[in-house]
Amino acid sequence: MKYTQKILIVITSFTLLALPASANRKEGKNGPCKADIEKFCGDKKGDRKAMKACIQDNKDKFSAECKAKKAEYKAKHEERKAKMSKAMETCAADIQKLCPEAKAPGAKKHAGIKCLMQNRDKVSAECKAALPEKRVRKEK
Repeated sequence: MKYTQKILIVITSFTLLALPASANRKEGKNGPCKADIEKFCGDKKGDRKAMKACIQDNKDKFSAECKAKKAEYKAKHEERKAKMSKAMETCAADIQKLCPEAKAPGAKKHAGIKCLMQNRDKVSAECKAALPEKRVRKEK
């Protein structure tokens, strides 16, 4: 092998090794936080409480990418929460009329929205406009 080919192979190898690990893998369930969670809390796998506590204890050590993703998630979550609150407020009369069981003691937290989504064709125009286009979370 020629000297220039050897140099080219060495340079290429170092370049590939220098790429961040995140560039070489698809974002999994935890996206940019996956490596941080593995690094700081990998020994807690299988124990949800311990894992949650470990993540909480080490969140300041996580990468900037992870922190940014967490902030983005939190902002989206707050936005969805505000929209749902507004929908519940706007649709109070419809819930009372169509979904009285949603207000019963022991009813699940999102029973009102679930009922309204199932009865979308029967709700008032204001309520229909306040409801999300589709259910965000899949049924378990």
